[in-house]
Amino acid sequence: MTTIGKIDVFDETQENWETYVERVQHFFAANDVDDNHQVPTLLSLIGSKTYSLLKDLLLPEKPVDKNFDEIVSTLQKHLNPKPLEIAERFRFYKRNQQEGGSILSYIAELKKLTTHCNFGNNLEETLRDRLVCGLTVDIAVAMEKATRDATEIHSKGREEKPLGLDKLTLNRPSNRSDGGPPSPVVCYRCGANTHVVTECRFKKEVCHKCGKRGHIQRACRAQQSQGPGRPSPRSRYQKSTNAIETEPDEYEHLLNNLEVHNVNKSNSDVIWVERES
Repeated sequence: MTTIGKIDVFDETQENWETYVERVQHFFAANDVDDNHQVPTLLSLIGSKTYSLLKDLLLPEKPVDKNFDEIVSTLQKHLNPKPLEIAERFRFYKRNQQEGGSILSYIAELKKLTTHCNFGNNLEETLRDRLVCGLTVDIAVAMEKATRDATEIHSKGREEKPLGLDKLTLNRPSNRSDGGPPSPVVCYRCGANTHVVTECRFKKEVCHKCGKRGHIQRACRAQQSQGPGRPSPRSRYQKSTNAIETEPDEYEHLLNNLEVHNVNKSNSDVIWVERES
C-alpha cells in the first residue's frame, strides 16, 4: 500500500511535541491507520532519542503496554510542561512588531503567544489592543518631522523688513489747534506764506549770509547757535533711506512741513501710505 506523506523523527529544536503529535494524527487519518496500529506506528516514527526518553519515563512499564493517549501525555509533561500563565502574558504584552516585519506576520505571532495566556472570552479584545499598541509608528514619526520642518521654514521666512520712506503717508501740517482754521505754511526759502515751497522763486538763489543755495538771507537759519554739545544739523538730520539724501536745513524744514497721517497696518510688517493729492 502506498503511504501518503512522510513524518520525520521528532526534533525538539525544530518543533514542540504538541505540534509533532498533530502532524502524526494527520498522517494516521491520511493513511487510514486504525487504533490498534497507532501505538506501534508512533513508536516507529518518533526516533531513537525520543523512544529512549519515553522508556525511562515509563519504567518499570514498557511503551508498548501503553495506549496512544498515555504515551502522548507522558512525553508532553516532560517535553512541554504547562507554562506559567503570568510569564506567558508578560511575553505577549512585550511583543512588538519587528522592524521591517509585516502586519500579518505580527498578528500570527501574537496569536501564537496567546496559547497559554488563558484570556478566555477576552481573547479577541486583547489581541486588538496589543496589535494597535505594538505596531511601529513610522507614519506618525514622519508626520511629526514634516510638521516640525514646516514650522521651522515658516519661522525663518518671517524676517523683519526695513520700513521704507515710500511706505509712509505724509502730509503737510495743518498748524492749527483742534477745531480752528488751518494756519498758513511759511516758505522756508523766503519766509513768505503766500505760496508753497516748490513754487518759491528763490529756490535757486544763493544765500548772502551762509552761501548755500536754496534760500535767501531773510529766511536763513544759520544765525541760530547750535550750543555746546549739540550735534550738527548734518549729523542729526542727514539720513539715507533708499539712497535718498538731503541737505540738513532742507531736511529739517521738510520734516517741519510734513506729518504722518492715515497710517494703516496690515497683517504684515508693512505700513502702507497714501500720497496727498
